[in-house]
Amino acid sequence: MSQKLRQAEQRVARKRAEIEKTRNQLQHLQEKLGRLQEEEKLLEAEQVTALFIEYGVTFEEAKTILAHNKARGGSGHVSSTESSDL
Repeated sequence: MSQKLRQAEQRVARKRAEIEKTRNQLQHLQEKLGRLQEEEKLLEAEQVTALFIEYGVTFEEAKTILAHNKARGGSGHVSSTESSDL
């Protein structure tokens, strides 16, 4: 086997290993993203419930408030000035 062929095969093997490593990292990140999205949904549900209980807003109003805050780049947390508007 020629040296050039061996070198080419080695490069292919390294590239395949890199691809497999990247594929595994992607799968891990996709799984992590899924878990984080589920956690986010649970936390948003807790916020809606808290707004409902503490301020007597409807669930739809609470979801609207949180969506508005999220759109502004906030955490979805309702500040004391915002809560006084409720």
